[in-house]
Amino acid sequence: MTRVAPLEVVGTTSDDRRVGRPQSRTRAAARWTAAFDILLIIGGLIILHISVSGPIPSGGDGGNWLALAREALGEDVMAADVVYEPVFIEVLGWLLSVLGPVNGLLASALLADALLVTAVYLMVSRAGRGPGLVSAAMVGVAGYRLEAYAWGAYPQMLAIGLGLLTVWAAVRFVSSGRWWWLAPVGAGAVAVLATHKLVGGLMLMAIPAAALHAVWVERFRRESWKWAGLVVLLVGAVGVFFVASWLGASAQGVEPTLNPLGLSQVEQLVFVFEEAPIPWVILTVVAFIGLGSRSWSWGAGPVISASFGWVASSIVAFAVLGEPRILIQAQVAMVPVAVLMIWRWWRDREQASGWRRAAPMALGFLAIATLGSVVLTGLHRYDLAADWYRVVGERELGALAGLRDIVEPGDVAIASSGPNGNPIGWWVQGYAGIPTMTSIDEAFLAFPDEREQAEVTSELFAASPEEAAGLMESHGARFLILDRRGAHAGWASRGQPELVHVSDGTLWILMVRDGPR
Repeated sequence: MTRVAPLEVVGTTSDDRRVGRPQSRTRAAARWTAAFDILLIIGGLIILHISVSGPIPSGGDGGNWLALAREALGEDVMAADVVYEPVFIEVLGWLLSVLGPVNGLLASALLADALLVTAVYLMVSRAGRGPGLVSAAMVGVAGYRLEAYAWGAYPQMLAIGLGLLTVWAAVRFVSSGRWWWLAPVGAGAVAVLATHKLVGGLMLMAIPAAALHAVWVERFRRESWKWAGLVVLLVGAVGVFFVASWLGASAQGVEPTLNPLGLSQVEQLVFVFEEAPIPWVILTVVAFIGLGSRSWSWGAGPVISASFGWVASSIVAFAVLGEPRILIQAQVAMVPVAVLMIWRWWRDREQASGWRRAAPMALGFLAIATLGSVVLTGLHRYDLAADWYRVVGERELGALAGLRDIVEPGDVAIASSGPNGNPIGWWVQGYAGIPTMTSIDEAFLAFPDEREQAEVTSELFAASPEEAAGLMESHGARFLILDRRGAHAGWASRGQPELVHVSDGTLWILMVRDGPR
């Protein structure tokens, strides 16, 4: 079936076709261009993150990933018995062993983020280099996505990047019927499920939705129905094991941390898009127009179908679960469609005249202004979020290094909450290497051990300092870490604790006089 392609495939120009340049040279040039663009994207992300949040990825979750990676390396540094998906933890463990804790965590965080943004570029650049770069830039500076990076959602970023490519590969299989596309689909699906369970569940919903959208775009060809049916059957089989795994975890008392702030779905939507609500509404409308269009080139078609799958699965899951993190996937998927639609409108002005040319030009200028405002407001939100979620800096790490020097095998610590309720205790485990009962709102905790230990910390900080030593001994804890920036900063001023003061500064590191042995 012959179609009009409003967007050219990357690396092919009218001059190339006119002079008959060998296709191999054109493809080689396209590969070099793509490699340069990817390096540009990675460099931009490194500059963005280091200039805003500094060389230490200081969100509370980062300490938890460090502790889990050290456990994967065979160390005993965690007080609670928790199990997370292994891919990101194994990658971090290898980088930690090579680069050390801070540089290893920074490298793994940048790697996860770069994979996500690069995945967007690789998909969209099939329809044009310009849309690919613009889409990557838009996703890279989306405010809520950057806020998730600020608190330490690195496995989710990695899983979204892998998931985007997996769903896109499934659509390519449905559209082409080439069996070798099933290899990246299978490998990608396993990798996503082994990286982040929530994103994995969304992916299992997104693949069938994307496959059916591709059938619709393909005008319901018999071959596309056949390939889509095969994909749906395979995903359904994997889905059975996914649901069984989820039910097994629930039977062990694991509770998914969904909507811990208890916001209504309207409040969550406002929160997710708060930095630029009007521009994001405009982009959403434009994206839905694009998702309902069939007149896409070969390069853009799979992107639209893959985006449809992610948007559809995210909307359904958000309506059922009410978890705002789900909207990251919807946001990331809508951006390429909106950019491709804007790109088409801007190109249409060259083929029109008079008032018919003025309309796409006006829409194009409006779109450019919208994209610009999203970029600026997203960067501003990231700056605020990096400060809000920051738990450690050089001073705090120095104190934890001092603690690390006096810790002995079998020692246990109890940590107060950090600034804005963020968990400093996870960094005590991950950096100082001492199992730590962490003070944190139980709504943010999924595992039974974590919730029980959070109750212990609540009991301790509700008691007087005079009673603290006895409570610590009863729970086998030798050290108490008191963050003077957190809610318990004034706790020690309520009496004279029967504790030895080991170190001071932002963190007070206190020790039971003799300590349980």
